[in-house]
Amino acid sequence: MTGAQPSLDAAQAARWLSTPRYRRYLGVADGDHTLAMETYLWNSRVAAAGIVDVGHLEVALRNAYDRELTRRFPNWAIDPQAPVFHLEQRRPTSPHPAAPPQPDKLGPDHRCQAGAEFGTDACKGRGSVDIRVLVESDRG
Repeated sequence: MTGAQPSLDAAQAARWLSTPRYRRYLGVADGDHTLAMETYLWNSRVAAAGIVDVGHLEVALRNAYDRELTRRFPNWAIDPQAPVFHLEQRRPTSPHPAAPPQPDKLGPDHRCQAGAEFGTDACKGRGSVDIRVLVESDRG
């Protein structure tokens, strides 16, 4: 740390950071205002460095989406009428031919059924949710 005096006094720091946040830094610094502010600055720098990596990840992810979408829809990024913008979501087909259980027969795992409807992991370990997307141009 720098060891220099912070430019904010304790009251200003509490107003700037919010009292609960300032108290957290003050607690970590055993009540030493200077150390609390140095810790806050250190934390800000670490967070800023992390944002750089998040930015790189965002670019890589965006490029991957573009690469895959362009294979199927060559002008997707410039054509608002591209088929990719006219997708239709279909209800997943059941892997079992039996009718779904009635609400009164769901028992303790009823969250699994509800979670499957919304694509959550309430059914974790019980199979996966099959979401199929139909593109208008694929209807043939």
